[in-house]
Amino acid sequence: MIPMIYSLKMSPEVATQLSDYAVVLFNFLHCDSDGSVNFNGRPISPGSNPEFRDGIQALSNAGTFVLFSIGGSDSGDDYRHIGENYEAFTANLKALMNWYGIAGIDLDLETADYAAHLDVCTRLVTDIADGGLLVTAAPYQAMPFWKSLARRTAYPEGAPRILSYNLQLYSGQTSYAAWVKGFDGVVPDPQRFLGAGYAANKSTPAMVHDALGRLLSSYPRATSAMVWRYFPEFKNGHTAPEYAQAILSAAGTGTSREAATAAVREHRERLAAHRLQAA
Repeated sequence: MIPMIYSLKMSPEVATQLSDYAVVLFNFLHCDSDGSVNFNGRPISPGSNPEFRDGIQALSNAGTFVLFSIGGSDSGDDYRHIGENYEAFTANLKALMNWYGIAGIDLDLETADYAAHLDVCTRLVTDIADGGLLVTAAPYQAMPFWKSLARRTAYPEGAPRILSYNLQLYSGQTSYAAWVKGFDGVVPDPQRFLGAGYAANKSTPAMVHDALGRLLSSYPRATSAMVWRYFPEFKNGHTAPEYAQAILSAAGTGTSREAATAAVREHRERLAAHRLQAA
């Protein structure tokens, strides 16, 4: 089981709270109308925000993979700007990733018109994954769009370039069972591809543990679960490590954070192997 968490903050102090997770999704990166980027309205560039870099480095040293999450609520403009300024945006993105030590991206596209962004998302996923970096996404609606994206970005033999879709089960609009059924024939193993997402503002660690346990009793091959989101504190008085342990313990004996990071490394090694084959 791969525990993941969204975090709005990053620093060495924050890193101490997040090191039990295999993947940290640092949210949100936005694209401006000229292809430049900002982090929640705050300028970001190589050399800026050293507290970000120090926190990411601390997590990387602990074996955690940190991804930039792109978009968020009402993020159609972000992805439209990416499409209109693709070369400028990806140059800025890759420069940031190199300087901060970011291991990949998360697509958090939430919009009224998903179809308008299929081409740019396909291109972005392919470019990032073929560079040996990780890609995840956080769907909660528009299953046909996300199915098309998975198909279009798969390798010829059907293996996905994308590590996982972490479903926003807390949205009230998403059924894990429906998505597993819908992705039959789209990816080799829908359970392994589709993760479960829980919101800390709606669930205690015990509630996450129990909900994930119930899900795993019906879908035992599910391999990731994420928590939304760290500020860097939860208003309910619980801590980020408590949620990580809730996820790992729900998965049963033999599950550990070390095994989770190994599973992520294996996916990245598969990306590298495909890249060598294509060279």
